[in-house]
Amino acid sequence: MGKHIFTEDKAMVFDLEFTSWPGSNERNWSLPNEDREIIQIGAVKIETTGDMREVDSFQILVRPLKNPILSDYIVNLTEITQEKVEKEGILFPLALSRFINFIGEHPIDILSNGGDEEVIEENCQIHNIPFLSIFKKSTDLKIYFSEVLGISRKNCTSGMLPKLFRLNNHEKQHDALGDARSILQVLRYLRMG
Repeated sequence: MGKHIFTEDKAMVFDLEFTSWPGSNERNWSLPNEDREIIQIGAVKIETTGDMREVDSFQILVRPLKNPILSDYIVNLTEITQEKVEKEGILFPLALSRFINFIGEHPIDILSNGGDEEVIEENCQIHNIPFLSIFKKSTDLKIYFSEVLGISRKNCTSGMLPKLFRLNNHEKQHDALGDARSILQVLRYLRMG
């Protein structure tokens, strides 16, 4: 499994939570002003050899610009409240800068489940900042997971992955760091299996 996913001795698995409303996912955020603005970034940095040990983690809240008031739907889904985003959240350009600092400069594989790098690109466009080339090389694991499971990609959500692979999940779903760790849990399982 690891041979075709990992090319470096370190990897970073990341997940995002972003603005959403009832039916957004089904509509692919197609209604006017229905932008996928990031509200949370979570990531784990791992060694790709051995037991894929987590060596560092990252989590940050982000204040949305175009839709500053969170929908009840996303608050209920993520438990990220309006008050929490206003008190602890920072604007996306600064959050992205801190995320890039976490990733570091050494060669590293970047992995997500569901093309979250596209959401980063959309947020770069919203804030009129350059989309960094490091994310253009990232790997979307959803394609791989859906093939292994024999189910549609739509059903391979990050937080549900452990359950889909019949693993106990101890992480909170719809929490960016928890979902990144859920992805890692499945990667470890597939490596050992």
